[in-house]
Amino acid sequence: MANRAIDVKVYPGRASVIDFSQTDEVIGYVLIADPSHLVFGTDTELSGGRAKTIFLRSILPLRFPGATTANITSLSIKTMDSQHRQRLYTFNVTLANNRPEQLGIQIATVPSANRQTLDISAGQTITASDVERGLKIAIQRRYTTANDPVVYQVQRFLDKLKNHNLSPTDAAMEVGIDFSVLIELVKIARE
Repeated sequence: MANRAIDVKVYPGRASVIDFSQTDEVIGYVLIADPSHLVFGTDTELSGGRAKTIFLRSILPLRFPGATTANITSLSIKTMDSQHRQRLYTFNVTLANNRPEQLGIQIATVPSANRQTLDISAGQTITASDVERGLKIAIQRRYTTANDPVVYQVQRFLDKLKNHNLSPTDAAMEVGIDFSVLIELVKIARE
């Protein structure tokens, strides 16, 4: 679960996509905090346990007696992976009238198969500067976006490493980031 919401823009007459097809997660539940301007659909019924993509569309404003409205509303998506672990994603949804800047968001995971490719015990260490440099390069090369939840986790990891006197392993466990992500960032920095 991310501690920061991911920004998504929805444009009139267009659908914005949130796609989990690059993960082993399926969508189980969706909640739009202010449904007066926004509707969603999925690529298959939620009850079937196979939905992987959400499509958001703006609508003409509706009035719901007693309900509040907001210019930016939150969207919560609860998923479950193949190991039955649940994750909660939170998005800030903004209705935009300008030219579309984004088509949507693709949620992706970093494979853990590469975990052994950098032998940490053989003199290689994970340093804050390597992770930070690898993150900057990954964003520049568009391997990820600056508002990706993993980027936020890496930033929290770096904060724990620099300011809380934790080891890389303890800092990673505390923020809940997969160690393979950090190893990949170090590899990118050392290329």
